[in-house]
Formats: sequence, C-alpha cells, structure tokens
Amino acid sequence: MAGSTFNLRNCSNAGGYASGSGGCGLNVTVPSDAIGSTEETAAEIASRAEEILRNSIGTGISDHLKSNGVNSSRIAFDVTLTYECPKVGDVVRWDRKNKRYEKAYAKFDLTPGVSDPEHLTEVIGVVESVSTSCNGDPITPQGIESNATIVMFGHINFKNIDLDAPQLEEGTTYFLWDKTFTDEVSFGSNLSRKEPVISKPVLYAKDKQSGIVLHYRAMTGSSSGGQTEIERYEIRLTLIKGGWNVEIENVGNMSSRFPLVAELHYNRLLGGDNYVMYKTIGSLKSKEQSIVLGDDSNMAKFEATKFSTQFGIASGSAPIRENGINGVGELFIRLKTTNGDSFNPNNPIVSQVPVATSDVVRSIPNLAITPSCAQQDQPDIKNIVTGQDGIVSEDLTEGAMYEIRIIDGVGGEANETPLGFTIDMTGDLYAQMSWANEDTSKPDHTVNTNFKLPSNEDIAVELFPVDDINQGIIETEVTLRFVTRDGLELPSNHWAQYLTQSNYPITCDDDICCGGGKAIINANSGSVVSISELLTDGDSSLFNNNENAKLYTMSSDSNIIWPTGSKPEDALEVSWKNVREDVQICYPATVKSGTEPAFMTIYANEARQFVSNQDMDQFDYDPRYIIAEIGANETLNGKIVKLTLNKSTSRSECCLSIRFNGSLQGTHYTISELCEKGLLSNTTIGCSQAC
Repeated sequence: MAGSTFNLRNCSNAGGYASGSGGCGLNVTVPSDAIGSTEETAAEIASRAEEILRNSIGTGISDHLKSNGVNSSRIAFDVTLTYECPKVGDVVRWDRKNKRYEKAYAKFDLTPGVSDPEHLTEVIGVVESVSTSCNGDPITPQGIESNATIVMFGHINFKNIDLDAPQLEEGTTYFLWDKTFTDEVSFGSNLSRKEPVISKPVLYAKDKQSGIVLHYRAMTGSSSGGQTEIERYEIRLTLIKGGWNVEIENVGNMSSRFPLVAELHYNRLLGGDNYVMYKTIGSLKSKEQSIVLGDDSNMAKFEATKFSTQFGIASGSAPIRENGINGVGELFIRLKTTNGDSFNPNNPIVSQVPVATSDVVRSIPNLAITPSCAQQDQPDIKNIVTGQDGIVSEDLTEGAMYEIRIIDGVGGEANETPLGFTIDMTGDLYAQMSWANEDTSKPDHTVNTNFKLPSNEDIAVELFPVDDINQGIIETEVTLRFVTRDGLELPSNHWAQYLTQSNYPITCDDDICCGGGKAIINANSGSVVSISELLTDGDSSLFNNNENAKLYTMSSDSNIIWPTGSKPEDALEVSWKNVREDVQICYPATVKSGTEPAFMTIYANEARQFVSNQDMDQFDYDPRYIIAEIGANETLNGKIVKLTLNKSTSRSECCLSIRFNGSLQGTHYTISELCEKGLLSNTTIGCSQAC
C-alpha cells in the first residue's frame, strides 16, 4: 500500500494529515517505504507520534499565551486604569499606597517618611491602547476608568495614536520623564527624548506607531555599587539678638539636583496664625565635595531677625512689617526642592516637595516674677500702683507686690546655657491681680495694669494692687495672671502662656498690726470702769496690770478713725463693749454694712479651763478675764479683726489677728478656743498666749 494512517485511539480521522490530530485522537501517517517488519513499523510510528505530539503541545502553549497577551515577541496584559486621563504611551508603575496603577517619573520622592525614594521610577510597562480617549471633559473626583492594555516587555503597536499622541520618531530611544519642563514630554504623558539626570530608557521606536519596550534599571547616578546616593539636609535654628540664625546643611552624599527654597513659618505668638516667607537657597554641594573643595559649599546660612529687611520689621514691605519677625515668637523652616521648576517668592508653588523640616524654636522674653510684701527699704525700682480705676500716685510701704524682672534666657525653658542677652518684649503685657471680695456673694476684686520690659533703662518693675481706698492688700491672698488688654483669657498660643504660671499667690500681714486701710478704734476710747478690785486671783498674763485694770465701752462721743479721714459710703461701723485698757481694735475699712447683727466676745485663757471640742455658753466664762466684746454685722464674718494689746505702754505689746465669727446670739472664745477653731491667725506676734 502506498501508505498507512494509524489512529492511535481507534477513532475516525478528523484531521486527515500526518502531522495533525483527529477529532478524538492523534493520527500518524507512515510512508510505504518506511513500513517493514512489525517491530520496525512500531518504532517508526512511535517516533513520528512523539514528533507530532511535541509540535502539538508547543502550538497549544503558543496559542494560549497569545490569547493572554504573551508571545515570543512581547509580554502584555489588560487592566483597568483609574488615574486621571490615561493616554496611549503612558509609562505606569504600581502605587502600593493607593493600590492602583499610577504614572511613573524619573525623580526621587523626597517626602519625609518615605522609605523608598526611588519608587516613582519603578516602571511596570507602557500603555498600548485605551478604550476611551481623554478629550478634556470634566473628570469625577474618583477619576475615570479606562480598559487598557499594558505592554511590560517587547513589541508594542500603539492604537489610536493619531488621536492621543504625536507620532514616534523612528530609531529614537525614549526616556522616562523627570517631571521638570512640560515641553520635554515627547510621547504619552511621561516619555521624553531628552535623557534626564535619572536615566531610565523605556521605549525604542521602530517606526511612527510601534516600538520595543525596554526594561533597564534606572541610572540614579550612584557610584556606590547600587547603594542609593541621595540628598539629605539638616536645618539648625539658634537664637540671636532680635531673632534666629539659620543654618541649612547638606549632609547627604550627593549635591542638590534642583535648586532649594527655604519656607519660613513665623508666628509672633499673640494668638494669630503663622506668617510664611521664602528665601531662595539654590543648590548645595554634598558634604564630601565641600571637604574636597575646602569650603562650606554644602551649607547655607542667613539671619532671620527683626533687623532683616527681608524678614523683619525693618522691611520695606508693609505686610512683612506687620506680620514679620519682631524678635519674639516661634519659627520653623521647611526646606523644599523646586524639582527644576522656576520659583517666584511672590507666587510660591504650594506643591513643592519638602525635603527637611526644622524643629520649632521659640524666642520668648524670660520674666522672673517674684511675689513679696512691701517693705520700707525695698529696692529703688519703678513702681506701678494700680487700683480699680487705674494707676494711682501712692508710695506704699505695706501690702502685696510683684517684682517682674527681664533676665537672660528663654521664658518657660530650663536655660541651662545662657544666651548672653535678654529677649526684649515687643509690646505691653497686661497683668491682672486678684483677691477675695469681703462680700463672698460677689466676684473677687481685680485690678489690671500693663508694663513693657525693658523700658528706657529699666529692666524691672514693681506692681502694687490697692483697694478702693488706695491701701495695699493685706490679710488676704493676692494672685497674679496675664490677660488681654480687655482683661480676658490670653489665647492659648500667646507667648506669655509659655511662662511658668502658678498664679504667684502671696499673703501679707500688717507690719504694725493696725496698718493702712484699717478702720481704727483707739485704745481707751469711751466710758470706763475699773475692775482691779475684782482681780483677786491676779490679772491675765496678757496684761499683767492688776493695779490699773479697766474696761472701756463705746459712748456717744466715741469715734472711729477712717484711713481716708472720713467714713466711706456704706462702710461698717462696729461697736465695742468691755474692752480692756490699752487695747486698740481695727478692721478692714472696706467692709460694708450688713443687715444682721453679729456679736463676738474674746477672753484670755484664764476665763475658763480649756477642754477640746467642748462648746460653752457665756455663763461658763469668767467675765473678769474678758478682752473685748465687738458688735458688728454679718459682713464682718470671715474678715480679720486685729487687737493690739498693751498699746503704747511699757508692758509687752502684742497683736492678735482674729478671724471674726459673730452671731446674733453672740459667740464666745478664749485664745485657746480661737486656735482650736482656726480663728486665730498665725500672724499673732509677741503674745504670751498664742497657738
């Protein structure tokens, strides 16, 4: 026979060719001249079947790869692109942050915190075709979705090239664009015939519409065997008189690729926002290059002070004079790269990439605030005496005061290393001094004043608060805080908020018991009776005046001495009864009249034996040892009443400071009971009976 066709699966021949396969199996045709013995024929069939099977499998694999974008000339795949306006010829990368394809660029990502600055250069492939064209219609915030084909490697044939891109230039290598000058884009969105600093060849053009996608590693300019060379900068701000000294240093191992711009963020710390100014830095050499050159070409230095015509109040620009550096506030600097774009300080590019950011450095006046009590021999410092109606002309020798002094250093900081100068205040600071109102139902008394340091040659000032009769504040706690001109809370970012504020409390006593600001009942005032004959067991140790013991009671011609010379309007007038000889009584002249009587009687300890926590009525006290009975109104309760015993005598003079606690029925206390109830102040001096 001329030849035989053998179906190895006993099926009918569907292929009809020796090299083909049938509908249900593999057909092998053996020429007649190859048919011999049974063994020889079987061997020939096996050999021809192996060759046909090998070719069939190869054809099947090839067909499968072609149907999935892969053949011997290219690797390609279909994707859905979601970035804005995808074009034929776009070079794309995979963005791991956004989980999608994005356009690639031949530049470093110098955003702070980015661990892989070269990720923008990591190309996946080139867009061969898109099913929709970008025609300038508005794009939704999510972008548009375009079915596209991306060629990773090998032959690429662009479709719709006449609509979406210019023609390719035959025989030209196209590089990944570095996003500098838009007129250098030659094809798609990011292919350029110009080779940038970071060299990444992507496409070789065979003709006007096709080419070969190349996959070379980007040449980053590294000479370190693959280790990335990169710009890295440090910014140092140090305080100098009037502002800051700025040093910007390239500590990386390569020079600046593009010019740098310093973006100054300054705040005067008066409650407002940052004011932004710019300084062109240019390009800086690497640290190694500056060492070779023997200069500081890797550094930029300038001063940002109030004396600067570029940044400070000495500027010829009205906005800078109004918002620029005046010597007080805080400053930080962002160093930005222009990426080759031109920079106009009057129209800054807000999208510039920051490559370094300095620490925030504050320049705050350092005020030492010392609360104390006024003294006769206090230092000769400018005094500001302030009442509720403003500054008054008074020389005070007692009461609370605050010395405020401007000193070396930064306010609110440890200042372990001296600056060598003071940070001068640029405007007035307003201080509010407060103390409790005698009427507890009303707000505290407050007075406000202002100061500025240094002032002329003064580096310190003393602030004195006074009451409504211009007397210093004693026997009550005074506090100080800083407020606005209107007496309101300072903004949270006001520079005075950084000072160590504890309200600076101070409580001062009378130097002479019944000092200024007191209504005084002179000793031995009123009608009198002798009680010497009643002191058969001896006088109290407080007086030791057995032979001349007397009691005085208010009479119709008795007078109260007022600090202003006359009784203030609505002032409280107390009454007195059974007051021992040579006892002077005084109380705050600012206490107003009340509506309910309040009586309090004070005894020496000899009036009864002290028993802790035992309440006694008036009949339990020996009246021979009374010191004074005071009649007032409820408005005196809680205020300090002072008794000067043995006033202007040769006997031991002492001062009792008693917190008044009277009632309509009358209260009774010995010295020991006053101590137990917390009604006898620790200011008691020189008395034989005390707490």
